[in-house]
Amino acid sequence: MEINKILSIGVASVVLVALTYKSGQRSGIIMGMLFNINNEQQHQQPQQSSLRQLSIDEYSDPKTTDQAVRPDQHDNEEENPSIRFYIKASGKEKYLARAKHIADTWAKDVDDITFLMDDSNHEEVDEAFSTRKWAKVKHVKGTDKQGEYKHATGRYDPILKVAWAAQRLKTRAVFTEEEEQDSSVDWVCYIDDDMVVNVSNLKKELIERGSECAPDCIIGDQQVHGNTKFTAGGWCMNQDLVQRTTTLLKQKTDDELFWQSTDDVSFHNAVMNVALDVVVTDSLLFFSEISWHRRSVKYNSHVQSQNITGTLMEFVENVSPILAVYHFGLEPKSTLPLEDLIVKEEITKEGTEVTVKRGIMDTRA
Repeated sequence: MEINKILSIGVASVVLVALTYKSGQRSGIIMGMLFNINNEQQHQQPQQSSLRQLSIDEYSDPKTTDQAVRPDQHDNEEENPSIRFYIKASGKEKYLARAKHIADTWAKDVDDITFLMDDSNHEEVDEAFSTRKWAKVKHVKGTDKQGEYKHATGRYDPILKVAWAAQRLKTRAVFTEEEEQDSSVDWVCYIDDDMVVNVSNLKKELIERGSECAPDCIIGDQQVHGNTKFTAGGWCMNQDLVQRTTTLLKQKTDDELFWQSTDDVSFHNAVMNVALDVVVTDSLLFFSEISWHRRSVKYNSHVQSQNITGTLMEFVENVSPILAVYHFGLEPKSTLPLEDLIVKEEITKEGTEVTVKRGIMDTRA
C-alpha cells in the first residue's frame, strides 16, 4: 500500500515537471501542487527524536567554571604537541639532587616524564620519588658506570668502554620504554639531568623546526665533531623517527650498527646518519653547556639579537626566557662579566669533552 503511494507521488511529479516544460503558464499551479505533495511526504516520515543537539553558544566544558567554551576555541592539537620526556639520571647523591630539582620544578609542567636511573642508592631513589607521583622512575641495570668517562686517564683507558656501554644501554632504554607505552606521543625528548626545559617554548620550537625536518626529526643543540653533527645536552625526536629507531634497535646489536662508543657523537654517526640517513636539526633555542663559550656561533647570535653588552646577568635576563632547553647554570646567581668565562675544550676521537670554569656554574662540582 505504502509503496503504491510513493510510486504514485513519483509519477505525479514527473507528469507535473513535463507539464511545466510544456506550458510556462501553468507553472504557478504546478508549484502549488508540488508543495502539497512535499507536505504529504513530510507527514508520512517517522517522528523525529525529542532529543536536541546543543548549539555552539550553549556548549560548556564541565571541567571548567568559565563561561561557555566554544569547541572551536580549544587548542589546536598541531599547536599543542604531546611530549614524553626521559631524563638521563643517576641515583648517586649529586645527580639525585638534580633529578629531584627537575621533578620539583619544570617537570610539573609536563604530562609524562620518566627518570632513567641506574641502580645507585636504589632505595633512596624510590623513596624520594614516592612523594613525587607525577614523575616516574625506571632503574636501568648495567648503567652505573655511565659517567666514568670523566675519570679516564686517556683514550685507551678501559673505563671508557665500560662507560660507553652504559651510555648506549641507557639510550636504548628510551626506545624500549617507549615501545611499552599505552599511547604514542608526537615527540619523545631525551634530556640530560643538568638541563632545564621551558615547556611552552619547546612546544612552539618543535612545531616550527618539525615542519622543516619532517618526516624524520631529531632536534637539539647541534655540535660538530669531525664530520658528524650531534646533539649536546639531549634531543627531541618526532614519532615517525622514534618508531624507525625502535625497530632498528630491536633488529641490530651495537656491534652490527658499528655503534661503538658514546651516546652523542657515536649515536648520531652510527644510528642516525648511517643506519637511518637522518641528520640532526639545530635549534637556536636548545642551549647546552658547550654553546656557552664566546666562540660559539649560537652564543654570539643571542648576544647580538638581544643587544647584550657584558655581564652574565644580562645574558640570563634577556636570553633565558626565550630558550626552550638550556643548561641549568643559566640562572641569575652572579654578575660575572662574560669576558671572565673560561672554557677549556678538549677534542678527542670519541667525542667532545668540555670543562668550564665560570663561577655561577660551579655548583656542579
